[in-house]
Amino acid sequence: MIPVRVKEFLQPILCMKMKYLPLLTIYFADAFAVFSQIAYVFWIKDSLSLTTDEIISISILANLPWSMKIIFGQLLDSFKIAGSQRKSYTFIAAFLMLVGNIVTICVANGYEAISNLSSVYKLLIFSGFLVSLGVIIQ
Repeated sequence: MIPVRVKEFLQPILCMKMKYLPLLTIYFADAFAVFSQIAYVFWIKDSLSLTTDEIISISILANLPWSMKIIFGQLLDSFKIAGSQRKSYTFIAAFLMLVGNIVTICVANGYEAISNLSSVYKLLIFSGFLVSLGVIIQ
């Protein structure tokens, strides 16, 4: 028999429907990503020798799409692409996040092909913007 206090504590979990699990997993992954974001900021500062001002401006410009989230939401709900309301937007968002992450990986490994395109600072702004835009669209 489960003690009453333990049962009261576990009540929300026991009442949870399985259809809520994917949504909860997304929120958990998003919250867990904060830990990697902290390490990412310190890595940028130490490894790429960027100043504090540059790191702050990267964060602001890369997260700019979040300030437009309401507009994006209305826009995405209004237009269908290839006859689908959400499916095509999910693929577009995944592609944007993939490209943004590839740019970040190339910058991190110092690949000359990507380093010749622009400065590390501008590339990180670009990659962060793409990933953030992908998350918003998704």
